[in-house]
Order: sequence, then structure tokens, then C-alpha cells
Amino acid sequence: MNHLYKYGPEVTYFLLDFVALNYKTQQEYYFYFYEELNEIIAKHNFLFESEKQKQLFYKELVLLLNVELSLPKYVLKRPRVTIYLFASHSTIQSTIKIIKSYFGDRIELRVADCINDKLHESDLIISNYFFLGNLEAKKVHFQETIDLKWLYLLDSKLKKIYKKLNS
Repeated sequence: MNHLYKYGPEVTYFLLDFVALNYKTQQEYYFYFYEELNEIIAKHNFLFESEKQKQLFYKELVLLLNVELSLPKYVLKRPRVTIYLFASHSTIQSTIKIIKSYFGDRIELRVADCINDKLHESDLIISNYFFLGNLEAKKVHFQETIDLKWLYLLDSKLKKIYKKLNS
């Protein structure tokens, strides 16, 4: 659950985060979640024809809550991140997949192959090239290896931008 609280309004999942470690942690909270639901059902005398029907109701409720909590990400502005690499196509594709799997829909991810409006409009630029002026200030240095330390660095920069965009 700490994973969920960490992102505040950017939360995408409600008891449905299938990243292995997060899912394992959340399983511990399922018991309490369903205990609460059972109390509400008993308090209001809801009746179900079968246990299967009750489980379907729980599933629909969780999916509905998921949608409700996902709404802010479409209303709030997302940081624009542009990848500017003159590396191989496979490096660019791998970078995109890793970043998308880590950040999901919290960012707008784009790719640029030349200095153009995409770079100037971006909040952050992932590149290993030297830029002049304000483009260099937006750059997150990329050395063709992505580890957790690098992702955390990118995450900390994105949180600052996110707060600035939505304040």
C-alpha cells in the first residue's frame, strides 16, 4: 500500500497492482478490505443468491474503484518526457518499454530524432548528448543502462515537475 500512497493523485491502481512485489504486499490488505465490505453488506442487509454472485459484486466494485482513482491522471497535467537518442532502434524501444512499465500513464512519453518543438516543449529530455541553454537544464543523462538508481532520479525530477504543473 505504501507504493500506492507514494504517488498521491497519480495512483492508478486500487488493490489491483500486479507488479510482483506490490501485489504480494497488497494481498495482506485484501483480508481487511473484504472484512470492511462484509460489514457494509451485513449492515445494509444486502442479499446474494450465491457466493459466486457475491464475488462478482466484489470484483465489479474493485474495478469501479480502480476507474474512480484513475480519473485524476486524465484530468491533471502530465509531465512531457522526450527521449532523444541517436542509438540503435532496439535501445530506444527497450528504453521506452522500461520507462512505461515503471511510470505507466503518469508521464507523456515521446521520441525525437532532431532538435525540434518536441524537445523545446518537453519538461524533461532523456539523452546522452550535450545541449545548449535551457535544453541542457531539462536533460536527464542517459548512458544506455537503466538501473533503479537512475529510475529513482528520474522519478524525483518528475515529482517536482508534476507538482509545478498541477499547483
